Amino acid sequence: MFPTLTPGRLALLLMLGGLLYGCFRVLGPFWSELFMAGILAIVFYPLHRWLCRKTGKPGLAALLTCLGVGFLFLLPLGLFGLVLVREAKHAYDLLNQSLGPSGGFEYWALALDKVSGWIGVPREELDSMLWGKLQGLAGGAATKGLQSLQGVGSWIASSFISLITLYFLLDSGPGILEGVRAWSPISREAMETLFAEIEKLVFANVYGVLSVSLAQGTLLAIGFWFLGIPSPILWGTVTAILSVIPMFGAGLVWVPAAIYLFATGAVGQGLGMLAWGALVVSMADNVIRPLVLGERTQMHTGVMFFALLGGVQAFGLIGLFAGPIFFSLAIAVARLLRQENERISLIESSS
Repeated sequence: MFPTLTPGRLALLLMLGGLLYGCFRVLGPFWSELFMAGILAIVFYPLHRWLCRKTGKPGLAALLTCLGVGFLFLLPLGLFGLVLVREAKHAYDLLNQSLGPSGGFEYWALALDKVSGWIGVPREELDSMLWGKLQGLAGGAATKGLQSLQGVGSWIASSFISLITLYFLLDSGPGILEGVRAWSPISREAMETLFAEIEKLVFANVYGVLSVSLAQGTLLAIGFWFLGIPSPILWGTVTAILSVIPMFGAGLVWVPAAIYLFATGAVGQGLGMLAWGALVVSMADNVIRPLVLGERTQMHTGVMFFALLGGVQAFGLIGLFAGPIFFSLAIAVARLLRQENERISLIESSS
């Protein structure tokens, strides 16, 4: 039963509600960093616990864990950045050669001749119109690239905030969880079940997304290399990023690659790209994700699709993890509520 609501208690509750709202507004600009720190704290807590046993100092163990996480993410990103810049320059040079007088777009030129005859537009006018569209797209891409470079500083600051938050979560995590247990009106057994469910969902979603991304990016890079398509590392990395979109994420890379091969007259390579992309790269999602997730996240693919896109829309890049985790957690809480209702019904029927 709830305690009697006296005027003094009501005043304190209203004051607490206002202060909590103020705290929410203060922390509003940092929700993405806080959420990322929470995910990292759950994923790397086993490492922190091992370091605690070795050093006997939780603060030092938390610091070493944060340093390890920073190097784990920043060093590979820096190396990949250097490789991607080189691959992007190589792809740009090859594209310029292809578009030159001795390039490999003869089939594209023949297609333009046929289309101009069908629609009754002179070839020169059609060619000029298409080049204008391409230049506009290129200008827009350059602008977006410049904006991305300008956002690097903001990304570094966000990463630094996440690492600082991660340190405090690791160092004071057990005390924070004990405080939540003490203040929560939910039974201790239900809270333990909820904490275990959160840990399981975070591991499942993080490892599931990373495993599928790594597998599909690697497989497509191998296919590009085998078929002689330029810049396999670049396009493998792009595929790894886009593969977080379920069902057709990787297809956003290998389908245009197959079209490019057909347009340049490489019909055999185009067929090989279609077969490799459809039967190997895209099917890897259906094989790897169930192996990694198992029965831990019982979520329909359509629900996962909207959870990912809606998460990105609401929270930015971190929404790739936040969306599925929130949906899975809502299912877990609903399951706990059903179990609680069944327990209460059983007690009432036996009394």
